[in-house]
Amino acid sequence: VVENTAPPRSLNAIQVEYLGSNLIGWIGPTFLTAVGTLLMLIPVGLLFKATRARKDDMRQLGGTMLVIGTFLDPLPAILIFTPIFLPIAESIGMGKLHFTVTMVFGFVIGLITPPVGSCLYVGAAISGLRVEEFVKDLIPFIIAISIVLLLVAFIPPLVTFVPNLLFK
Repeated sequence: VVENTAPPRSLNAIQVEYLGSNLIGWIGPTFLTAVGTLLMLIPVGLLFKATRARKDDMRQLGGTMLVIGTFLDPLPAILIFTPIFLPIAESIGMGKLHFTVTMVFGFVIGLITPPVGSCLYVGAAISGLRVEEFVKDLIPFIIAISIVLLLVAFIPPLVTFVPNLLFK
């Protein structure tokens, strides 16, 4: 018979340890998401402050949407960045519909790319594969979707053709 030789721990120490681990587990991701969002706003603001109204701003706008989409879910990203990017998009001659489709498309690509990629993790869990294996199989699709994002960003009629036919 082996006896427990460890000193007995008090109930308070166990409660503090349990509370601390749960608190850190809850605050950690929430805090990191908030800090990441704020830290992302600074370079994005500086990027657009430094540029003039040129056609390559559309490329920068589409790329920025893609980068933001990889770190934030689409709904909070839309709520945070629409008031920032819509005036910029209008100043470079982008229509509201074209801007909206480009923005949502860029943010949604983030759903299948790490680190946030909620659809990526759900798909990996359903398939039974590890996330690393799942991402390797998705790379051709991510490249194809990114090319479509560039086409949508640079060729407005791809977005506006059908609405123009229906509403004019």
